[in-house]
Amino acid sequence: MAGVQNITDEILQDARTQCEKINKEAEENKNNLISKANEEISALSDKARAKAKADSEKYIEKITSQANTNERRAILDAKAYVIKDILDIAYEKIMSQSDSDYFSMIYSLVGKTCYSEDGEILISDSDRKRLPGDFETKVNAEAEKKGGSLKLSSKNADIDGGFILKYGGIDENCSIKSIFNEKHTDMQDLVYNMLWSKE
Repeated sequence: MAGVQNITDEILQDARTQCEKINKEAEENKNNLISKANEEISALSDKARAKAKADSEKYIEKITSQANTNERRAILDAKAYVIKDILDIAYEKIMSQSDSDYFSMIYSLVGKTCYSEDGEILISDSDRKRLPGDFETKVNAEAEKKGGSLKLSSKNADIDGGFILKYGGIDENCSIKSIFNEKHTDMQDLVYNMLWSKE
């Protein structure tokens, strides 16, 4: 999983740069709105200046409030986009790891999720095509550590990557997509705190 951490760190650095750019653009948009409001106020006729002054103060307050609201909304939307983008990129990086790194991660996941029973492991068609020759031996070794065993199923699992463990009528979905979905909120919080915890 160290490879995943390195990838995440690299992605987070890109995200920080992207956030700074988004914050700068949001600030410029706010300043442009305030500047436009001031120009409109200056264009009022001398005859209505007294009334316009009172109205203009309310108008500036309203426009400033709108600009601040729009800025906050733009920043929140940008942060949500950056977080989603980081998680999407992290997912793609995991799925495109070298065979040795990818299957090393799979063995680790098997060790954390297998039961102390005899079961079956199903993998995706794409993983089967790049399967190491000692795959079944290694996953079975992980299962044996918990007092169980695993046999590689001849059937393919309809998943992107990762695996499904079958124990009688119980299926343990350990596909990469399933793990990402299960941990989505935790990962969002982690990325958010890493990028913006000092705000």
